[in-house]
Amino acid sequence: MGRQFQYGLQKITSRIKLLSIELIIVLIAFFISFFAMVFIIRRIFFYKKEEMDHQVFEFLSRYVSDATTAVMNFFTFFGGQYFLVPANLLLIAWAFYHKRDKWFGIRVAS
Repeated sequence: MGRQFQYGLQKITSRIKLLSIELIIVLIAFFISFFAMVFIIRRIFFYKKEEMDHQVFEFLSRYVSDATTAVMNFFTFFGGQYFLVPANLLLIAWAFYHKRDKWFGIRVAS
């Protein structure tokens, strides 16, 4: 009984450590993205420095056509709710029922 308890406790602590490392990485990525967005928002809306936007739009306007718009709409679909919500639900269901890995399903859901 003692070995099983130690094994179970060790398994739980290793999962908590893994979750902590993943959480730290996600938080670092979040704060880097957040501060980059704050910098861009300040630059554009408060300082009215829109020359970078205009340069990017001028550069990309050469490549605008019906074909490139269709390609970009295709890729945009994969970042939208009509794809991501069902894909995540299917991935969670696959993890819980087919793979029988509840931990993976919980991580995908979170």
